[in-house]
Amino acid sequence: MKLILTTFIISAASLAAQETTIFPDQVGDWKMAGPGEFVVADGTATAKGGMGLWWYSKEKFENATLSLEFKMDDPSYNSGVFVRFPEPGDDPWVAVKEGYEVQISGRGVDDVSTGAIYKLQAAVANPLKPDGEWNKMEIHTLRNEIAVVLNNQLVNIFKTEKGRGDKEGYFGIQNHDDGSPVQFRNITVTPQHPKARLRNLTPRSAETVYELKRNPETKKKKEWFDDADFGPAFIQTWGDFYNDEYRPDAALKGMLLRPDPKAHNLVALYNLETMQVVTATDRGVSLDNTPFGGNHGTQNKVMNLGNPMFNSETGPAWADADGSFEDSRETPGHGNFDHLEFKGYFRHGHRIVLDYTVNGQDLLESVKIGDDNDFVRVLDKSAVEKPELLKAAPSPVKIVEGELKALTEGGPAIYLETFEVTPKIATGDDPFLVDQIPLPPS
Repeated sequence: MKLILTTFIISAASLAAQETTIFPDQVGDWKMAGPGEFVVADGTATAKGGMGLWWYSKEKFENATLSLEFKMDDPSYNSGVFVRFPEPGDDPWVAVKEGYEVQISGRGVDDVSTGAIYKLQAAVANPLKPDGEWNKMEIHTLRNEIAVVLNNQLVNIFKTEKGRGDKEGYFGIQNHDDGSPVQFRNITVTPQHPKARLRNLTPRSAETVYELKRNPETKKKKEWFDDADFGPAFIQTWGDFYNDEYRPDAALKGMLLRPDPKAHNLVALYNLETMQVVTATDRGVSLDNTPFGGNHGTQNKVMNLGNPMFNSETGPAWADADGSFEDSRETPGHGNFDHLEFKGYFRHGHRIVLDYTVNGQDLLESVKIGDDNDFVRVLDKSAVEKPELLKAAPSPVKIVEGELKALTEGGPAIYLETFEVTPKIATGDDPFLVDQIPLPPS
């Protein structure tokens, strides 16, 4: 996505998508494959006979969210929701063999119980409601991922097999047998942005909780420095994860921003060479390349593996005076650009305002978390007289215009406590002298 900054307007990318009710509103677009049927009455579809597949035939979807409610009077009933399968004709086994089934049956936590990707991956939990109550299920199909949210709890994230339902397909529900009259209602589909990540569609902590349940042995032993308060800005060399691969040179001259003092692990990484926001995550950082981290030959890491709130590709972010995004540095990928200059930053309480120039024009920028927990870049272009071209991000990010000048004139103190210590000042003629400043009282 490219953004033109003018003296008049700044555009914004949005994750907003249009939800469409496909049942009961579009019941005529559903087709039956195989034996049995779904009996429709009062906005509810009840499975009868089987094993069959009732599928929405009007269109297939790439990235989308399927939302529905289902009810079982007995947890032994058997049904499921099929996603990412090709047109089945009259053969329900096409969905079984070439798509994926999100199982609806039982209260167990295994690969044949509710929330599982049937016979492929168990859910990490099964928050099924009591018998006879309606359950809410959301299934996100994003690129090669299928994520299942059951009664507002993220219970499964599955990576599709290459060549099998990894790009697009239809949605459908299963009538398994005469003894399983599972009921469905309020079925909707919401197409998602091609670059949307699960992080954009679930609560901020959902993935972290899920990962710890899926792989409890990976929980890092907490070190004393994991809770270190490095303030709202921390300049270092940083690596991160991009498309699930480690990226060691995410920001060789990087500034880590912590926009919310109440959210210790909520951080954003800024590349001071490209003047670009690299990533944002609520998973915090790993301070490997610090004296207390004890590692050498590595970088500090932004722990955004999986679905970051925001991720930007490597490379130039601002076009030069000719409108080119070509990496013209002597060593591509490293060093400063001739048309960019980082002048420093201002701190206003916990808010950081970056001060830099693009093709000689002054810009101020800050980052914050919006009211909808979305990631927001705030640009003050009051000194910009001619248009500039910004490659904002390959994934959705909100860009807004704001007045930041007032935040450059000082602000409230971060630490209100005062204390006095007596330093020991080194003396002598040695070429290397070390002054000793005692730690503040605890």
